[in-house]
Amino acid sequence: MKHTTEPWHVCDPTEQIHAVRAETGRIVADVGYSDTDAQNRMNARRIVACVNACAGVTTEELEQGGFVTGLIER
Repeated sequence: MKHTTEPWHVCDPTEQIHAVRAETGRIVADVGYSDTDAQNRMNARRIVACVNACAGVTTEELEQGGFVTGLIER
């Protein structure tokens, strides 16, 4: 099974939730568990930035430390 396809997006702040959505609109991560709303929002932004930056790199490459090698090859 493959993870949810990128790009991912931070939910609109007017939704009053701190979550990450897939392109389809489905919530793929709920990040509303930090000390403050601002920190929840920054955590969501970080998750989105990392996932989108790793598009095309397999989970196995990431788990085995092959991330840099994968980027150089691309």
